[in-house]
Amino acid sequence: MTLDPATRPIPLIACSAAIHSLHLHQLLLEQYGVEALPKPFDLAALLQRVERTLAKYPRVTTPESAPGN
Repeated sequence: MTLDPATRPIPLIACSAAIHSLHLHQLLLEQYGVEALPKPFDLAALLQRVERTLAKYPRVTTPESAPGN
């Protein structure tokens, strides 16, 4: 998704039980702005990661979400 210009702005969180692989690819994931969350995780950890990830991105306004629509 990070290579396609149409989907590049979408924040990504990779959730994986392959912890070793996450560590091996950490620099590459960071390069593309992908957050990594190793499994197992609890709901609070996921929600915290979602909030932190979304805080990095400016709010996108589309014509449908613009005030008055």
